[in-house]
Amino acid sequence: KRSREASKISGEIFSKSGSYTLVKGLPDSEFVGHEQLEAIGQLLRVIKNEAVQASLKAGEEGLLIFDKTPFYAEAGGQVGDAGEVLGNSSKAAVIDATWMEKCIAHKVRVESGELRSDESYALKVNGERRADIMKNHTATHLLHSALRKVLGDHVKQSGSLVAPDRLRFDFTHFGPVDAEKIAEVEALVNREIRKNVALNKKVGGKAEAVREGAIAFFGEKYGDEVRVVMIGDFSKELCGGTHLRSTGEIQSFKIISEGSIQAGVRRIEAVTGRGAEALLKKQDLEAQSIASDFRILESNLQDGIKKLMVRVNGLKNRLDKTHNEKVKHKIIQDFKTAPKIGTVTYLKENIPGANVEVFKVACDYLKSLNVPYVTLMVSGTNEKTSFVVSGSGDLIER
Repeated sequence: KRSREASKISGEIFSKSGSYTLVKGLPDSEFVGHEQLEAIGQLLRVIKNEAVQASLKAGEEGLLIFDKTPFYAEAGGQVGDAGEVLGNSSKAAVIDATWMEKCIAHKVRVESGELRSDESYALKVNGERRADIMKNHTATHLLHSALRKVLGDHVKQSGSLVAPDRLRFDFTHFGPVDAEKIAEVEALVNREIRKNVALNKKVGGKAEAVREGAIAFFGEKYGDEVRVVMIGDFSKELCGGTHLRSTGEIQSFKIISEGSIQAGVRRIEAVTGRGAEALLKKQDLEAQSIASDFRILESNLQDGIKKLMVRVNGLKNRLDKTHNEKVKHKIIQDFKTAPKIGTVTYLKENIPGANVEVFKVACDYLKSLNVPYVTLMVSGTNEKTSFVVSGSGDLIER
């Protein structure tokens, strides 16, 4: 709601009544983007500032609706396409594509010229960006199937995002997924990628597709006729999104995180293709930097870091022991000169960074003196403050 209110295009456009009014009388948009990235479309309607306009001029932003388009409108977790509209000495950048009722609306910013209703224009999808999206979408289907094979058939998709730079997959599961299971899922997906399995896409009846074992994806709306995407015998999904010709085009698949987002729902984020390549390059550079900084052979990085950790922990323990001895000695000395309230010795100690355990050891020593006392000890750091309150047994009983 906040996003819509902040947009130049008011939330009213996205409401059912607003959308219906603005596209009233228009035919359903013909989507031709499954097989092509370019098409000639007739501009049927121009929308700006919540109203139908005759044209959009240079510098203006608005929505364009064509009779047919290769631009995929956001649906089922897959983001809308980007690209450009060209023709009649005009050019507009397509920032996004979204559904308005059964029409595909292209959100554009006109860079030159003037785009007018009832004229024809060349619509061109950004092919590189679309390819990255398709890698992530096809990988999402593989991931869904791999999770069901590794964790069980109870796994069902409960949300997704298919973007150019990553994929996000939410699924039902009763508990955490350990590292071994994540590695197994990742290996299964990459195995199907290496096999370079051809995708088979067909349109048919929904009832028949479900009867044959096709799984519906979260967020999709299905009519009587549905599109089924099959990846060998590994995956079979109902999906209207755009996909690759074969799994080998994904190149590689890497899970970057897995965690809980709510009770019974887990989330996996992953990258493919160029995203996976960039991640591996980043990790390689980080490994080189760590090896150089700590003077460890890169081929022996894990063992080298473990040895450094053992050494650091040993030095830390020695330092803690020395510091704790000093703290304990200070407390014992301060107790000798601490003020008394009647016959009770009252000791206050505020020692920043002190180990609370040494306070407890000092309190045990004070108890062994068999004299009435009360003490409040404080150890503060930037992150937290700890208190130890202690008293001799007879005072506690009283």
